[in-house]
Amino acid sequence: MDGLREGARMAVGSLPMVDPQAAIRAQLQGFAEVPAWPQLPKRSPKELVHVQSLSGLPGITTSPAGLVVFALSPEDLSEAHEVLRTENQENRLERAAFKADEAAGFFAFLDPANRKFFANVQAVKGQTLGPVSLALSLQDDNGKPLLSSRGAMEVLTEYLLMHCRWQLKELSVLGKPVILFLDEPSLNGKFKPEEYGLGWDDIQGMFRTILEPLQEEEALTGIHCCGPGPWTWAYQTPVEFFHFDAFQYLDDLLQDPSGLKEYLRKGGNLVWGLVPTSMTHGNFVDPAELVDKWVWASEELAKKGLAREVLQGRSFFSTACGLGGSTLSVSEEAVRCLSATVSLWKTIAIQP
Repeated sequence: MDGLREGARMAVGSLPMVDPQAAIRAQLQGFAEVPAWPQLPKRSPKELVHVQSLSGLPGITTSPAGLVVFALSPEDLSEAHEVLRTENQENRLERAAFKADEAAGFFAFLDPANRKFFANVQAVKGQTLGPVSLALSLQDDNGKPLLSSRGAMEVLTEYLLMHCRWQLKELSVLGKPVILFLDEPSLNGKFKPEEYGLGWDDIQGMFRTILEPLQEEEALTGIHCCGPGPWTWAYQTPVEFFHFDAFQYLDDLLQDPSGLKEYLRKGGNLVWGLVPTSMTHGNFVDPAELVDKWVWASEELAKKGLAREVLQGRSFFSTACGLGGSTLSVSEEAVRCLSATVSLWKTIAIQP
């Protein structure tokens, strides 16, 4: 996979900081193999993940109270979808670009002055909120979530593809493989697509619309879900990396071993969110305990026919969820814990 090696630390993205340059240093130190451009939600409300890239989305407005609303008539939806599709086909992506005040960490990440620090990284990571979670965070002018409207979802999905393609183009200047993640906190085992008039084939179709064109442009792709499993829906997408909360939901990984086995067989990888970000001072976890979790899961999966060496070769590591809502001290400890956990994993878990 373009130089990516098992056990690499892969950043989630957000950090509880306001200084972009300090956030870049923290990313490169804490996730030296696969750093991400840092989302900084504490810097500005414009950097919140559910509004960060939406300024170019047709039909989007913000009320005086700060409520983001999507309002287009059925005729306008069709026209907006066609406009976005045409712009995508013609590689006119600037509509979906970040504005300078929306993503300070993104532009700092690309600052030529920082290029020398990227010499030894294995890949760089971009991220945005995925179609389901974003659609559930937005309402139409009748107060309904966008996920209830097929026309709105066509527009939103096409726009997300445009934004991801724009991130890919910008991040590619760093000369490293680019991994683009769709963050889907709402799309977990409790989600029921039929409540919105959809089926799982519709959900997977949204992901294919975004992921397959990115892969055709040689991007690697990922999905992050911090909610409970089972995650059969994710295994059945073309995604190459699936990041889950292994600290809380490790048992859920065992619910669909055949689906997981097939996902790994076709080239998929797991990003284990082993280090919790809900830690409080004085109550940090032991890296040995976290490695034991991985070993236990690998042994249980081996009983179900998944060879441990296969799982080992497809394992990457991260924190359990975004660090942006944590305190700085918890963030720093989580990064230290992750480093110690991966070092221990390499000496214990990969032994024959």
